[in-house]
Amino acid sequence: MTTALLVSGTLALALGGCGESPSPEGFRCDEPSVDFGRVWEGAVLEHDFVFFVVGTEPHVIEHVRADCGCTLADLQVETGAGAERVPYEEGAELPPGSRVHLGVSYHTRGKRGETPRTITLYTDVGTVSVVVSAAVVPLLVAEPEGIDLGILRDREERRAELTVRSEDGRAFALRATARGIPPQVVVTPRAAGGESSGAGERAREWRVDLRFAPGMPRGPHLYSIELESDLRHADKSPVRLSPWVTVQVVGAVGLRPPVADFGAVPAEEMVARTLRLEGHDGRPLAEPACSLRPAREADAALAELAEITTRAVPGENAWDIQILLPALEGRLQGTFLGSLVVETGHPDEPRIEAGVRGLALQAAAGRTADRQGTGGPGYTTEPRSDS
Repeated sequence: MTTALLVSGTLALALGGCGESPSPEGFRCDEPSVDFGRVWEGAVLEHDFVFFVVGTEPHVIEHVRADCGCTLADLQVETGAGAERVPYEEGAELPPGSRVHLGVSYHTRGKRGETPRTITLYTDVGTVSVVVSAAVVPLLVAEPEGIDLGILRDREERRAELTVRSEDGRAFALRATARGIPPQVVVTPRAAGGESSGAGERAREWRVDLRFAPGMPRGPHLYSIELESDLRHADKSPVRLSPWVTVQVVGAVGLRPPVADFGAVPAEEMVARTLRLEGHDGRPLAEPACSLRPAREADAALAELAEITTRAVPGENAWDIQILLPALEGRLQGTFLGSLVVETGHPDEPRIEAGVRGLALQAAAGRTADRQGTGGPGYTTEPRSDS
């Protein structure tokens, strides 16, 4: 039995965690886990687990499953003691004394920290699992790993900066791929101490300038800023990292959350959701006028049922808008959809909308009779709310 660890072309051996296997009766694995210790990101970890078919009855392995697509598993069986291995066909009968080899290959590219992976065999007598684990050390590190820009006006510009360095001290080149980000997000890597990221320039540390130009798309966003180096993993793929940026881009007036989601609504319950209207340019907001517009003919009762109230938020240029749905009692069926329409009174953003959605459940058996009494079981007098 051998364990191969490929790290930058170097062969290493690191075994651990041996002991009694929690195998079902009929199968035995004397080494159910292996720990490779600290490895560099991108290493390909390989190990061969051996299972013995014990007892007097034959057994079968129905299938094998890994908990991550980064882990490959291959089953082979010995045709006799010390004989050649042949691929195992799932479901084939294994006579007592058979030796089954589970070859595992774990690709650590993109993994960081303690990353155990479990591979499970499903047999005719139950399941048996083995574990491959390692402490994966990234080749490149970004500080900070992520940036929260908070609220950003769509007419404003914002800048941020992060640092990228190599953990093993090697110099490297760095470029921004611009994948998955809008053109208003401009990413410029600069070698530490240098003026620009010229072609062929390499350094152990880089400063990455982030510029968020006016015209960013509105809404909440999570962007991965993909950076690619000229370093290579064991499989020759480039070493990349993706620090993240979150931002809420708004106009002069914003409404959050963008959707009032009621979820599953029991027929006998009152439920409420609250949204907040906020001014972002310093102009005081007057009390808004609000209405609910159904999305379809089947949702017409939504506008009739909804009770909308507004309340100024103390100390802020904002209003809370509550949508209360009383007990639906079958007046809405299944999924309901609509829009909350808010007349803001602001000259730049006179009207703003948010989605309204939910699922109206049927009344539970016996609940209607309860409600016709004096408030028996199932009758909710207080609205269920997210506020």
